[in-house]
Amino acid sequence: MDIANSRRHIATPFALTACAMAATFVFPAQQALALGSDTVFIRASAGLTYDSNLFRLDSGVNPSTGEDHQDTFIYRYGLGLTADVPYSRQRFQANLDIYDNHYSSFHYLNYVGGSGRAAWLWQLGDDFSGDLGVSVSQSLQNYSYTSVSTARNVVRYISTFFDPRYRIAPNFELQAGLNYSTARNTAEAADVNDYNTAAARLGLAYVTPSGNHVGLQVETWKTSFPTQSPSLNNDYRDNRVSTFFNWALTGASLIDGSVGYKQRRHDQVTQRDFVGWTGSVGWTWMPTGKTRVHLLAARDLGGVEDIAVTYARTYTFSINPTYQLSSKVTLNGTAQYQDLSFFGNTGFVNTSTVSGTLAGRNDRIGTLGLGAGYQVTRVFSLGLNYAYSQRNSNVVLGDFDDHLVSLTGRLTF
Repeated sequence: MDIANSRRHIATPFALTACAMAATFVFPAQQALALGSDTVFIRASAGLTYDSNLFRLDSGVNPSTGEDHQDTFIYRYGLGLTADVPYSRQRFQANLDIYDNHYSSFHYLNYVGGSGRAAWLWQLGDDFSGDLGVSVSQSLQNYSYTSVSTARNVVRYISTFFDPRYRIAPNFELQAGLNYSTARNTAEAADVNDYNTAAARLGLAYVTPSGNHVGLQVETWKTSFPTQSPSLNNDYRDNRVSTFFNWALTGASLIDGSVGYKQRRHDQVTQRDFVGWTGSVGWTWMPTGKTRVHLLAARDLGGVEDIAVTYARTYTFSINPTYQLSSKVTLNGTAQYQDLSFFGNTGFVNTSTVSGTLAGRNDRIGTLGLGAGYQVTRVFSLGLNYAYSQRNSNVVLGDFDDHLVSLTGRLTF
């Protein structure tokens, strides 16, 4: 069993957090050009990132790639487009970025990636509205959530969505959603994690005139794995009942999030079934016009492709302060802690003696980051960012330390 590929798949929600952070440390020197109006723009970018431990390996461990070091520079060149076009009561939006990534070491990792989203924000009458669209992304796998692995695996996600809303009363809104998403891995050893998911959602929200809302929703997902054997596969259905909320407590603070109960049921391997509480709560505090602090606490459960255990439980705590030092200088920071543990005996093996599985594994991942931005002129800005990440694990070769540094420059028209 390939633990690296297994962990990459189950950690997707937190991989999303790490990818969002990494995006802030690229080195954009960006130029935007309006195409005859203020609603459609194209842009070009170039970037540089230094990563001291690309594969998130334990100290003293060299990657099995012919290289005798862990660090690399990453050069990125890209093109992008943004559009926001209103038409009558409708609105059409698009955002696309394509990047060509080159590594100073580990050249086999070079790839073309990016992300995009297109949506029709539709309105019928005064009470019926929603959005219809598609989103795509392609990127190298996140090594922070794998075991020892240096394989090249580019993952492509495609998601189509339809989210209608109907105002049934002045302060009550009926909300629904349909979604179909796919994930495909380029590495042959990881294609067992390719999946197709069909999802549906139905909820009722109380909405105030100022935009605050709170509600209750029911969600269901049906996931299948097209490359796994039809006679023995990990196909499953998730069901979740949850609250959702976004509410301004005062003029200087608001809370948002969702808390619910999740159930997973497998079509064939019922030993992998699990239930539990999931959710996240965020608090944003703006004590002054120059200061903003965001705190987040989250608990998530995800399935695991492993012979001994069935699911992973992850706690996440983070704080992100921002301070406007002057009209031209902005300071920002981040501190995040994650605790990832594996539970649920499948009954297939004796977890007290089995080796080479996720049984009993516990990882603790911490990240600290600092950044500064300087608006040199109306169209040109500079930024300096640094992030340090560390993982402590109770398994051999599970620890890592990583330093990520970027100097940024952006030109915008």
